[in-house]
Amino acid sequence: MNKLGLLWQLKGIGFGSTKPVFCDLDNDNTIEIITGNLSGDLMIISGDDGKIKKRSNFIQHRIKDVVVSDVNNDGLLEILLATDHPNITVLDSNLDHILYRVSLPSLPLKVYVADIDADHLSEVLVVDVTSSINIIKSNRIISRLSLSKPIYALNYGKIRINNNRLDGLVVVHNNTISIYEELDKLELINEKTLTMDISKARIIDVNNDGIDEIAIASHGNLSIMYDVGKYDVASFQLFKKDVVNFDIGDLDRDSKKEIIAIGQQSMGNRLLRIFTFDGELISEYQLPFDGSKILIGDINGDGSNEMILSDTSGKELFCLDVRNKRWCRWISQNNFLFIDLYDINCDLKDEIILRTIDKLVVLTYYDS
Repeated sequence: MNKLGLLWQLKGIGFGSTKPVFCDLDNDNTIEIITGNLSGDLMIISGDDGKIKKRSNFIQHRIKDVVVSDVNNDGLLEILLATDHPNITVLDSNLDHILYRVSLPSLPLKVYVADIDADHLSEVLVVDVTSSINIIKSNRIISRLSLSKPIYALNYGKIRINNNRLDGLVVVHNNTISIYEELDKLELINEKTLTMDISKARIIDVNNDGIDEIAIASHGNLSIMYDVGKYDVASFQLFKKDVVNFDIGDLDRDSKKEIIAIGQQSMGNRLLRIFTFDGELISEYQLPFDGSKILIGDINGDGSNEMILSDTSGKELFCLDVRNKRWCRWISQNNFLFIDLYDINCDLKDEIILRTIDKLVVLTYYDS
């Protein structure tokens, strides 16, 4: 019998305000979990047993986003925080002190890190409430991009424009795709205005060629843009009504990714469908709940990916092993605010990590 069971839980860590981050902060070959709360507490938690290794409150503002990266290329990891205050705070990985702060013109929402100028030093990209992207380097803002709301997806990587492969910052926002390249400065090199209404977007290498494509859901359709310059797009219908959510991943170990989508039916029920990138329907499942979120990971350690679905209320989880056609279910006592997958105890299978109002809950898959 296959099922989800509790691995450990940690109570009393305050109202969750950020999705947990997973990283080996101290190079001891074990994973730590970093999470924050509304009061500005930041905690480092052992992935093995759920014990708090360090807790600090330098911020005293709601923590909105946490990113861990070696932003100054000194071989040490730093922790970057976006809070309810117009700045970015950078802490040392032991939470002993604040390294520096960078003031922002508006409140931050989301933080990204990328080396956009190929100088082996990472830039910090901060999306703020005005839908602008602030580019930070050497502890100061060097550029600011003003975009139309909302921003659906952002990524720095390989992209194809007019059959040319280049490194660029791709932003899907409002009904527009904007691509920036670092020349003497970050410059807009291509922009496309779309005729479709965007509901969801992903920037991901769909065909494993090392170049990112842009996947956009609009109503019941999905469009994959392979070349932004030529407007090389493949579009097909996933559902007659709206796409609720979608993700992309290899479910059957054939080295080819599939499209996994949840859609709304006319009677209010929801369907889960799996497609090839040719638009061929592989399989379909009538969901016994109002599925809203999709995650893909290897939760049973067999080397292939399973799907983890959650409902709108944030109380129910369903796991689907597509290869073996097996379901398992978990009902939470508390609504979970954030959900993620990661092998936090290095047992070669992904655990399911739930951040509830005041707890961190870790589930594991049992097959007995």
